[in-house]
Amino acid sequence: MGTYKDIIKKYNVNFINTVKIFGGIVVLCLVVYFSARNLILNYAINKVSDKLKQKYSLNLLIQSSKLTGVSTLNIAGLKLFQSNKDTLLSCSKVEVDLKLFQLFWGNVRVNNFYADSTKIVLNKSKQGDNFSFLLKSKNTKKTKDNEERSALNFGELANKILDQVFDIIPKKISANSVSIVFKKDSKYSNWNIPIITLEDGKISAHVIVDELKCNSAWNVSGKIVSADRTADLKIYPTDLEKRNIPIINSLFNIKTGFDTLLLSLDNNDYSNGILEFNGKALVKNFFVNHWRISTKDVEINNGEIDFSFYIDDNSVTLDSSTVCILNQIKIYPFVKISTKPTKEYQLKIAMPTTKSDEFFSSLPKGLFQSFENFKSNGQLSYNLNFVLNEANPDSLVFNSNFNSKNLKITSYGNSELNKLNSEFLYTAYEKGFVVRSFLVGESNPSFYTINEISPYLRNAILCSEDGDFYWHKGFNERAFRKSIATNFKEKKFKRGGSTISMQLVKNVFLTRNKTVARKLEEALIVWLIENNRIVSKDRMYEVYLNIIEWGPNVYGIGEAAEYYFKKRPSELNIQESIFLAMIIPRPKWFYYNFDETGKIKSHTADFFKIISKLLVKREIISEEENQNLNPEIVLIGEAKQKLKIKADSLLIEPDKMLFDYGGE
Repeated sequence: MGTYKDIIKKYNVNFINTVKIFGGIVVLCLVVYFSARNLILNYAINKVSDKLKQKYSLNLLIQSSKLTGVSTLNIAGLKLFQSNKDTLLSCSKVEVDLKLFQLFWGNVRVNNFYADSTKIVLNKSKQGDNFSFLLKSKNTKKTKDNEERSALNFGELANKILDQVFDIIPKKISANSVSIVFKKDSKYSNWNIPIITLEDGKISAHVIVDELKCNSAWNVSGKIVSADRTADLKIYPTDLEKRNIPIINSLFNIKTGFDTLLLSLDNNDYSNGILEFNGKALVKNFFVNHWRISTKDVEINNGEIDFSFYIDDNSVTLDSSTVCILNQIKIYPFVKISTKPTKEYQLKIAMPTTKSDEFFSSLPKGLFQSFENFKSNGQLSYNLNFVLNEANPDSLVFNSNFNSKNLKITSYGNSELNKLNSEFLYTAYEKGFVVRSFLVGESNPSFYTINEISPYLRNAILCSEDGDFYWHKGFNERAFRKSIATNFKEKKFKRGGSTISMQLVKNVFLTRNKTVARKLEEALIVWLIENNRIVSKDRMYEVYLNIIEWGPNVYGIGEAAEYYFKKRPSELNIQESIFLAMIIPRPKWFYYNFDETGKIKSHTADFFKIISKLLVKREIISEEENQNLNPEIVLIGEAKQKLKIKADSLLIEPDKMLFDYGGE
């Protein structure tokens, strides 16, 4: 048995020999690598090229390429394009420090990246485009890789995408003279970026945008930490007078911009099949202008969202811990889209108790034009619960509650909500143009109080338009739920959910422009009038009956009774009342309900039966009167002249004239 020193000596000799052998192997590998590295490079490039060709029919051309040092790739004259299409990407010079072992798998992973004179062109025209092929694979045959990918749950897939995005970001970037061109027919947007840098996680870029309608310049700065999968970005215009967001304005005719945009992604974690990621977004002095939204710029001084997303095997959820801030309004949204066992959509919105003056002053300028200079005291809160299951749309859940406490209006501002209580000037519009104006009140000889109008007509309209008018507070949730479910099943707008209150507000207080702003203003005005009892139900209905259109340039029941029957509104019988209720949705097409002999058509007769049964339920007519009701209408007024028009000359199909009766 050797001594302790002998054992140590022997161990040292063995260790030294092992190191020598390992060192020799490393040296041998390096010799082999340096002698064969260009072969490895060509192999990797060919593999990448084959992948692009097979999957996208995309050609990769490189004038020259070589490896220098251990893993530095130098490329000159790089081009990516699809045959017979504009070049998608070109670059005069690229220098990258590669992650060596990834090359053996045909993957390109970069430590450091340098590029010079890079140009990206995205071109779309009537003849086609040069980029949509990237969104689909040419090879539609299901492979093992596809099967494995389809088996991934949403959370796992999202986590892999997040990993790949941060994994391909180099540690260091320096790109000079970058040009990005977006073309759509004769429209264009050119982005020129003198230099983009990323070093020690800090990113910086200056973007100069040249567009057909406007020019702008933007600064981008922030931090990206790939190891933590986190990012913080700040985007702001160089000149506040030129802050239109590129592309959106020039290509889509939506004028929009902001002073500052902050974006951050942090605290993302994947465990047990669930991806959780949190982040923030903040925008200062945002504006948007589009005719579908509003006739004016919609402005938000301060918008902020602190969000938490959860993605699991079959759902995507915006958690209720998310906080949205709109100027001074704080909102807590919850959104969940599930795919199993059936697709289901959930939406919840909670606005906690808020001072009413803060609420109204925080409404985006331009979106609620009627509420400019509106003043109030008190508190407001709001809750919405919406659930739609595609397999059973009739089980739709829709609950909307806007509540007030000690609300007192101190100034109506631009809204003039109380004008309904006295005589006022009403202006009728058609296709955005003024048709005529007239007084709504006793100064107008065609005006009739509610008690001077036939109860048959008053109740027939309630049955057809809004059966719960005297009981609801402006909104009929039951009818609205049915409307959403019906429209979803039909995949088109088939049924509306407007109440008489909503129709009245739309006609009296708002323009005829079909914008998002108008619908939002309509809902808020209706709620204020109904819940604060600014106007009585009888007065609202009285005004409604005296202003609605009842034919070509026929407005109000006084003109309608004369135009069709040469009667006063109090003299209208059951049949005449049902007929007038029936034509409200499409008053100019009233004559389509008659055949060439002047008799009522069958679908119109069906309407008579439906409404008459509802009138029996309301005890307006007896069952005997219902049984004896003969659906015949004799026009003796000026309207009779319209019946000379033949049905086949109309520009509307018969089934388009069938009405959806939502009153009861």
